[in-house]
Amino acid sequence: MLKRLSKGVLLICLLLPMLCAFISHASAEEGPTGENVEIVLHKRVLRDADLSEFTPHQNDGHEANSESDILAKTTALDGAIFDVYDITQLYQESLQTENALLDQLNELSCQFVIDYLQKHGDQPILQGLKTNSEAEDGGILRFNVPKYNRTLNTSAAYLIVETGVDPSAGVAVDLNQARPLAVVLPILDPTTGQEMDTIHLYPKNISRLCSPYFFKIGKKQDGSEVPLAGVSFVLYRKDEAGNRQYLDARATTNLSERWKGTSDPKTDTTLSRFISNETGLVELSGVYLSAGTYYLEEIQSVEGYTMSEKEIPVVIPEVSTDVEGNPTTVTINGQLMADRGADGAVTTEAVEKKEPRVYNQEEKKPDPKPSLPNTEGKGTPSTTPETLASKVLPKTGEQLSLWLTILGVLLVGTVVLYRKQRAHENE
Repeated sequence: MLKRLSKGVLLICLLLPMLCAFISHASAEEGPTGENVEIVLHKRVLRDADLSEFTPHQNDGHEANSESDILAKTTALDGAIFDVYDITQLYQESLQTENALLDQLNELSCQFVIDYLQKHGDQPILQGLKTNSEAEDGGILRFNVPKYNRTLNTSAAYLIVETGVDPSAGVAVDLNQARPLAVVLPILDPTTGQEMDTIHLYPKNISRLCSPYFFKIGKKQDGSEVPLAGVSFVLYRKDEAGNRQYLDARATTNLSERWKGTSDPKTDTTLSRFISNETGLVELSGVYLSAGTYYLEEIQSVEGYTMSEKEIPVVIPEVSTDVEGNPTTVTINGQLMADRGADGAVTTEAVEKKEPRVYNQEEKKPDPKPSLPNTEGKGTPSTTPETLASKVLPKTGEQLSLWLTILGVLLVGTVVLYRKQRAHENE
């Protein structure tokens, strides 16, 4: 019988006088072949947006059908880390039937279990086990444990607790939301009634995987606003040393987004690029980001508008509600981002509001140079040395005519004087 661990187990544990005493553990290496059972974990992550349409999977020990929701509507997670505890004595001392005990273990979180076990010094029999890409879909962990607890002379019971996720997975898992699994052996095949030697379990987390969006708006010099089409962005996150890791163009729609460093994101064609459309909408299409902080970097603006040099933070909370049940919201550039519609599209209301938004300032146009007034056909023409000379000095043709006139006057005068002189002599 398999069920998820819950807060009820702590209530039982607190009432058990023997719990703080030594609890004998069955070694995972004990027993000849045939005395061990193989447990196969299939670690899955469910988007909170898909929760309402998700049909819960009943762990019965069998491998799930590929069309079931636990596979079709979830994503495999490599790098999830698990510890395994022997809880056989706890099960015996609870004085509960198998079903009654497991029914009370339905709401306790992994973090609560970890804190409790550490406080009481209980040690796992297997520690630091990680899921990997054994199968095409990944997220697989296999391990063997004894079917029988020889110390207590009874069938064994185990507790499987998720303790974290490898940083290389690039995924944040909220251990307050993750649920442990309790396994009470033997597990019988629901069809044949025979004891099962291989048991498949499907632990899942509800993760806030988000596909962000925002609007690119141009602010004109007169204060008016217009959507900007064709502005390009890349996305990056920061590692522990503060170095930028950019989203690779080969990124997928699952949790295995690829990140890489680059010296020049503006020219690196291997990076994913996101471009604003005619409404200014920028969608990170095909990309689902887990909880954490990311940054958008503008690498190309449009003509007439300055390119923003500031990083644009994208903050995705780990859970959709806080401890008081209030909704938590994704923010972009410090502004709230409304959830997408049921169909996964940006809502009409968000498009009309154009929120959240990031601005680009219109470039200031240079002041025009002053031009000389057009005086053709009106007004008084401006006086220049050339115009002054043209008024004072005659042109070439005018000079020739003047000299001929003077010469003619001189000749006529000479003739007149000559005739007067001859007439005077004849007298």
